[in-house]
Amino acid sequence: MFKGIEFKQNWFMMPNEWTDIAYHITSLAELKVVEYVIRHTWESSVHGPPISIMLDEIQHGRRKRDGSRMDRGTGLDKAAVVDGVQRGVSHGFLIANKTDVRLIVSEIKETEGSLA
Repeated sequence: MFKGIEFKQNWFMMPNEWTDIAYHITSLAELKVVEYVIRHTWESSVHGPPISIMLDEIQHGRRKRDGSRMDRGTGLDKAAVVDGVQRGVSHGFLIANKTDVRLIVSEIKETEGSLA
């Protein structure tokens, strides 16, 4: 049973426009996969070279350097992860090959003191 969310500094940023973008997603698998990739790659994709995330990590959780898992992943089976990735690629959210997935991040441009 859901017991609520403890709000502390253990969150990731999500752009406000995501709600409008996600409106077009009709598959729970795509939504879960794209949000999982955002969670683990956004900061690096904006401020450095893009990071890849493996399909296994999307399914079962991102790996730490010691091999343990950071989290539980999306909870989707492999077929659903593949479907979610394919849909994310077709909508232009992700770039993927046979082993890993990358987030597509628009270049952030500053115009007249605000982000465009």
